[in-house]
Amino acid sequence: MSGKDVLEEYEFKIVTKSGDERWVSSTAGIIDYEGAPAVIATLFDITDRKRAEDEKVRLYEERIREEERHTREKENIIMELHDGVGG
Repeated sequence: MSGKDVLEEYEFKIVTKSGDERWVSSTAGIIDYEGAPAVIATLFDITDRKRAEDEKVRLYEERIREEERHTREKENIIMELHDGVGG
């Protein structure tokens, strides 16, 4: 309301009365209400989407670790074969 440009959409975490953490997407704008500027906002629960995104990242990182482990195993086997045949 100070006249500065602000983002129209935000994502942030809230804590409900019961203590649950939820993610919300908020859109907001300034309107005229009874001759004075006022903020109007809408919140959308995006907790499921955020959890799915986190799970996707976790699975990707797990896959990378597994690939790295397989690469090390292959390198070890190659070195053992090389040392055994070369000896």
